[in-house]
Amino acid sequence: MGCMWVTSNVCPGSRCATAPDIYKPGLSCLTRGPTPCAPTDYNYRWKRSAGRIHPMAMAQHVSRYLTEHEIPYEVLTHPPTMSSLETAASAHIPGDCLAKPVILQDDQGYIMALIPATHRLDLQALDSHLHSHVEMAEEPELAALFEDCELGAMPALGPAYGLRTLVDSHLAEQPDIYFDAGDHECLVHVDGEALFEQMDGIELGEFSHHM
Repeated sequence: MGCMWVTSNVCPGSRCATAPDIYKPGLSCLTRGPTPCAPTDYNYRWKRSAGRIHPMAMAQHVSRYLTEHEIPYEVLTHPPTMSSLETAASAHIPGDCLAKPVILQDDQGYIMALIPATHRLDLQALDSHLHSHVEMAEEPELAALFEDCELGAMPALGPAYGLRTLVDSHLAEQPDIYFDAGDHECLVHVDGEALFEQMDGIELGEFSHHM
């Protein structure tokens, strides 16, 4: 089944007010998403599968950041996947446009490096860019950093989680950007230029190679 986007103006289990969402093809027609629901960890929308409607969740950090920075977005659903390339294929989107976050650590703290799903991170190039040695963060550390997300479905919004964020130039040049909403079935779709203009303090560099 292809991607579907079904919206709701009600956040289950909360009393927050939300703005109506309108989906029209093309990013020029996107509206601002609903205000995050403070009492919960997730901003609920709805997805339809096998003729039934189920709540779908966007990580609260993501919803809040996009709303506060006035970044228009849409949410797509797709069958569950366990890798970024599978996600791109399942959602029928170009892998070059799907942002893959890689969490690393140096002596200054945690870093999020964003590369296209079709690329592999070049750690040596990243070391040179940062003028320091970086190592991959461990799984327990990821769970602690992204408490409102499913493991392995980290959103590509480092500033929303207080992380220093580096964006690979191959990703930065994409007109459309997709990234995990916080689970393995939902993607956020934004205009690339609008996203990177509004992301606080990001750094650009070239530290990935096509697989």
